[in-house]
Amino acid sequence: MSHNPTYDPELDYSEDHTAHYYEGDRSGRSTPHQYTNYPLGDQYNSSSMASYRQATTGPPQSDTAGNGKSYRYATEATIPEDEDEADHGQVADSRQVQFSERGPSSSIASKKFGDEESSGSSLKFKILIVVAILLAVLWVIFMALYIREMTTNKSNNSTTPSRPNSGAAVDGSDNSQPTQPPAPTTPKRSKILANTIGKDSSGKDILQYTLENDKNVKVELLSIGARLNSLKLSPTGSELVPGFTSTQVDNTNGSVLVDADSKFGAIDGPICGELANSMHTINYDGETDETTGEVKFMTTAANMDVVVTYSLSEDNKITVQISATSAGNTETMVDMCSSMFFQLMTGTESADDHRLMLNADNHFASGSPTSVGGIYDYRSTKLVSVLIDYILLGNSNTLRINEDFLLNGAPGLRKAAELQPATNSPKVTIQTNQDAISLMINTDPNYSVQGRTEYKAREFVGLFTHSAPDATDNRKILKPGSVYQSTTVYALS
Repeated sequence: MSHNPTYDPELDYSEDHTAHYYEGDRSGRSTPHQYTNYPLGDQYNSSSMASYRQATTGPPQSDTAGNGKSYRYATEATIPEDEDEADHGQVADSRQVQFSERGPSSSIASKKFGDEESSGSSLKFKILIVVAILLAVLWVIFMALYIREMTTNKSNNSTTPSRPNSGAAVDGSDNSQPTQPPAPTTPKRSKILANTIGKDSSGKDILQYTLENDKNVKVELLSIGARLNSLKLSPTGSELVPGFTSTQVDNTNGSVLVDADSKFGAIDGPICGELANSMHTINYDGETDETTGEVKFMTTAANMDVVVTYSLSEDNKITVQISATSAGNTETMVDMCSSMFFQLMTGTESADDHRLMLNADNHFASGSPTSVGGIYDYRSTKLVSVLIDYILLGNSNTLRINEDFLLNGAPGLRKAAELQPATNSPKVTIQTNQDAISLMINTDPNYSVQGRTEYKAREFVGLFTHSAPDATDNRKILKPGSVYQSTTVYALS
C-alpha cells in the first residue's frame, strides 16, 4: 500500500525531529483537512520530493533518489498546535511520526511507542531503586548495632573466664565447668573514727565512735547507754538531737548520764518507757566492723545478752538494730527501744512548730486501742502543737505527754512516721519492724536536765518505736533460746 502525502518543505525532517503529514494544502484553510492514517510498522523511504511507498518486512530499502535514507513510523501523532480537532471533524487515526536518519547498512532506528507510558514506567523503576537502597542501608545499620550489642554482652559475661572443657567422661557426661558470675560489688561504707573520752565510775573507758559518709553527715555514738549522742547534716551544721559533751560524761567530773532524764538517744530497757529502767546508764563494750561500716555495742543485763548495732548509709539512713537472747533459763519481759528526741528547727527551741505524720489508725487510751479521730488523727501531716495544746487544755498540770499509736501495715519494716520543721527541711522519715510508736514531749515548766540546763520544756519531739503496750502480749516475752529483734531506720532528707 502506497501513501503519497503532501511534502511540506518548511518542516524539518532531520534526525530526532517530528513532522506532521496530512493531505491537502497546509495554507488552504478553506479546504477540509483529512489526516492520513499511517499504519503501525510500515516503513517509508523519502526522496527530496517526499515520494513515499510502503515497505515490506525485512531490511530497509533504499529510496529511488538514492539518498540512502530510511525512515520508520514510530509513535502516535498529535494534532498540530495551530489546529484542533473541531476544525477537522472526526480525525482518522491521527499519527505523529519521528524520523531517524541512518546509513544504508544500519539497522532501522526507532522510538518506542507511547512516550508517556514509558516515562511513567521509568519513574516507578527509579523509585523502586531508591527504596531498595534505603532498605539495604537500614539493614546494614541494624546488623552493626546487633553485633556491637552481642559483643558488649559477651564481654560483660566473661569477666571470670570459664575453665576449658576437659572432655566428656567415659559415661558421656560433660566435665566442663560453668562460667562463674562476677563477684558482687561491696557497697560503700561510712568512715568510722574511734576515740576514748573518759572513764566511768568503775574506771572503764567511755568510748566514742563517729560515723561519717561522703555527704558529710556525721553521727556520734557513746558507749554509755549505747546512745546516739549527736547528729549533724554537715560538720558545721546545726545539732538535730540533744546530747552531752565529753566533759559531762567523764566520771572524773561526776557523770550526768545516771540521771533519769538523761535517756536522750540511749537504749531504753528492758521495757521501753519505764522510769525504773537502768540500761541507759550501762557502759557497753564496743567494736567496729570496717567491712560492713557498723559499730556494735554489747552488754549483759536484765538476764539478757544484748547487742546494739548502728550503721550510716551513703543515702543518709541511720539503722539501729537491737537484738537480745536469754542469758538464763527463765523467761524475760523485753521491749527495748531507742530513745530518739529531735529538734529540727534551726535557731529556735520549740517542738511546737514541728509537723508530724503518723502511720496509725489507732492510739492507745487506757491500754486499749481506740480509733484515732480529731486531735489524735495524725495520718495527715499537722503541727505537734495541736496535740500539746489540747492535752494541756484538759489538764494544765500535765508534766509529760506520752501517747502510744498502733502502726498500720503487715509485720515487717514499714513507714511509721515523718517529722519535719515548718521550713520542710531537714525531714526525718522513720521505718520500723515494731508495731507501735510513742510520741513523748516534756511539758514540765520546771524541766531541766542535769548537765544541760539550757534544755527547756517543749523543746524536743521524742519518737520511740516498740511493741504494742500490752503487758500480757506474748511478743514481749523472751523465752530461753529465743531471740528478740528490733530494727528502726531514720532516713534524713
